[in-house]
Amino acid sequence: MEFDLQIEEVSQSQRIMHFVLANKIVQAELDKEYASIQKNIHLKGYRRGKAPRWLIEKKYASGIEPEVAEKLIDRIYKNADKPFQVVGRPQLVDEIAGLPKKDDFKFSVRVDIFPVVENVNYQGLEIPYEAPNVTDEAVEQAIEARVSSKASYSELKEGDVIGGEDFALVSLVLKEGDEVLREESSTMLNVSNERFYPGVGELLEGMTVGESKTAEATIGESSAFEDLRGKTVSVELTVQSAQSKSAPDLTDELAVELGYENVENMRITLADEMLERQTSSAKEQARIAILQKLVGANEIEVPEGLVYDQLSNLVEEMRMRRAYMTGKNPKEIQFTEQEQAGFHNRAAFAAKASILIAGVAKSENITVQDEDIEAKINEIAAARGETATSIRAYIEKEEAMPVLNERIVEEKTLDWLFDNCNLVSPEALAEAETAEEASDKEASDSE
Repeated sequence: MEFDLQIEEVSQSQRIMHFVLANKIVQAELDKEYASIQKNIHLKGYRRGKAPRWLIEKKYASGIEPEVAEKLIDRIYKNADKPFQVVGRPQLVDEIAGLPKKDDFKFSVRVDIFPVVENVNYQGLEIPYEAPNVTDEAVEQAIEARVSSKASYSELKEGDVIGGEDFALVSLVLKEGDEVLREESSTMLNVSNERFYPGVGELLEGMTVGESKTAEATIGESSAFEDLRGKTVSVELTVQSAQSKSAPDLTDELAVELGYENVENMRITLADEMLERQTSSAKEQARIAILQKLVGANEIEVPEGLVYDQLSNLVEEMRMRRAYMTGKNPKEIQFTEQEQAGFHNRAAFAAKASILIAGVAKSENITVQDEDIEAKINEIAAARGETATSIRAYIEKEEAMPVLNERIVEEKTLDWLFDNCNLVSPEALAEAETAEEASDKEASDSE
């Protein structure tokens, strides 16, 4: 469909697309629509399909013409060559009431676009970075946890003392003053890692089967019961039975059973895994700090359309997460005003960060290569347990390759920024900031 298009630059992030469609094309579209109606309509005094065009126009033009106009606008806008990336929803500049009889059809569409930002301030960023540090103590704790998975439990006899790793079946009463907060006739407590009544489990250590005790305890903040967290309560408990935990000795045979070659290989492997996790976590925290520094160091215009897109994606993601956690229908999930405000702030940050990342990528000529796409598809396939071929087919079917390219560029750009920024320990950075504040204060006082 032929049409004329003029693009007006309103701002860095907004354009108006002015369209002109020849009247003959408009009339041809109207002719098709009226012919379709004329063929099927039955008006009083006329046989089906024989009602005159002028009568059909008189009765139905107010409904047909806006419909045809909407179809034409939608079709022309979609077919228009756009030398920019549109974000958010396009908006008609003026409302279209009908179609012209003789003149060409003119309309304008306002669009928010993804702005191209030059001269992003990103050189010499100082980023807090906690260097990975795998201690021997941490490795031994990891080994102990795996050995503990092979532990066995045996019933304690009357008179046997309960230890720090044991479990006990008890009757339990928790009181705050005269108010009974909980009363359990029979519940299992873990001495050192109690989930429901942290702070109470520790009272069991040193007790024996059949023994009773009354004591005070403060319920830990990790309690699964929100109403008990942080409360100091009176505890009445009686041990009904107990099980003692007995962990096996660490040997090469046990290491093999746990999936390692021997004890030494277990120690090395666990240390390597911990180092990899710490390195990945430290890098992820640094990447977040890089985005925060970029956003703080650059003032740019952020189109509302891009914020809208980011917000829509975020809300949908949070809705699905909450539905998964609660078992509710996602359509029934509602968010409070405070939550919605928080989502909008996050969306605005993400929108600004994406613009700046794109600016850095352009400045440093960071692009997507075929091998990058292949690697990302293989990564997605491995994470989902599917073949790379099926993942690629799905991406192409959904026309999501541009989105994948954007994600790869963002990741590569963040990696480049990480490799080229100044990584500073949080302590050193805090000291430098304190010294700078003191210097500024001294300069201010001397004026």
